[in-house]
Amino acid sequence: MKRITILILIFLGNAVFADISSILLKDQEIKKLGTGMKFTEGPVWIKNDKKLIFSDIPKSLQMEWTEAKGVKKWREVKQSNGNLLDLNGNLLSCQHAGRNLIRTTANGEIEILADNFGGKKFNSPNDLAIRSDGEIWFTDPSYGLRGREAEIEGKWVYRRKTDGSIQVICKTYDMPNGIAFSPDEKRVYIADSGNIGKIRAYDVVKEGLLGNPLF
Repeated sequence: MKRITILILIFLGNAVFADISSILLKDQEIKKLGTGMKFTEGPVWIKNDKKLIFSDIPKSLQMEWTEAKGVKKWREVKQSNGNLLDLNGNLLSCQHAGRNLIRTTANGEIEILADNFGGKKFNSPNDLAIRSDGEIWFTDPSYGLRGREAEIEGKWVYRRKTDGSIQVICKTYDMPNGIAFSPDEKRVYIADSGNIGKIRAYDVVKEGLLGNPLF
C-alpha cells in the first residue's frame, strides 16, 4: 500500500524547493485536504485529537482537518499566522491583527503571552519556535500592520524567556519570517522573506546570543 503524506505548503520567505520530489519517498503521494482558503499558514498536528490545525490569515480563522470530516472552521482569531504546541500541549499562536503571541489552553482559555517590547506594540508577530526549556522565540515583520502605525522602529526577532520577559535576539533582518531550531537546539534557522530573501543559520552561543551567520 502506498504511504499517503499529507502536505500543507507554507511560504517560508522566498525559499522554495526546486524539486519537491527530492524530499518525498517514491511511494508517497500528495493529497489535497481542502479548498476555499485565502492564505494558509502554521499547520500543527494535535496528536490526541487526531486533527490538523492551521491558519487562514485573511479570514481571521483557524481551521481544522480530520480524516472523518475534512476541513472546517475551528474558531475565529485575530489573523493568526504561525502555530505551535508548547511543552504542555497548549496551542501557541502568533497573531497579525492582535499584534501578539497567545496561548490557548485545553479548555479554550486564551492568554496573551507577549504583546509589546518596552511598552511599544509589536508589528505583527509571524512565526515561532520553542525550546525544550520552554523559551519561545518569534519573528515580528510588518506584513500584518495593514495601515496600523508601527510603534517599534524595526522588524526584529525576539525571545520570550520562561519568566515572561522579552529580549531582542536579532535586528539585522528586513522581514524575519520562519524560524526553527536544530534538534539539539544549538543552531537556529531564520528566514527573511523581504529584500534579503534567504534563510540564515546561527549557532546559539549562550543565553539567546547568536554567533555570526553560518550561511
